[in-house]
Amino acid sequence: SAVATAPDRLGPAGGGERVMFIRTGDLEERRLGLACALQDLGPATITIVEQAQATRHLQERCTTPDGGEIVNDYWTDARQGLVWQSRQWAGPHIGYLRIRRLTTG
Repeated sequence: SAVATAPDRLGPAGGGERVMFIRTGDLEERRLGLACALQDLGPATITIVEQAQATRHLQERCTTPDGGEIVNDYWTDARQGLVWQSRQWAGPHIGYLRIRRLTTG
C-alpha cells in the first residue's frame, strides 16, 4: 500500500481513504479500503539505543468496512527530516511492525 506524505511534514499527509492489498492464504489478493484520520498527539521524547530524541507523535486511526480499527503511529523530527520510529500495521498475518531509525546518516 502507499501512504501519501505531506511536503512540509514527515509521516502521512493527513486523513482520508487508504487502500491496502492483502495476500490471502491461497496467494490471492484482497482489496481493503480504509477510512483514516490523522491526529497530532504533540511532542514526545523517545529513547533509541540510550539516546533521547525529541519528536512529534502523529497517530493515524483507520476504520475497516466491517468496523475494525488499525492504528499507525509515527514519531517524527521535522528539524532533522527524520521519522525516528513508527508502528505500522503490516496485514492480518504479520500484525504490527515497529521500525526504529538507529542513526541520522
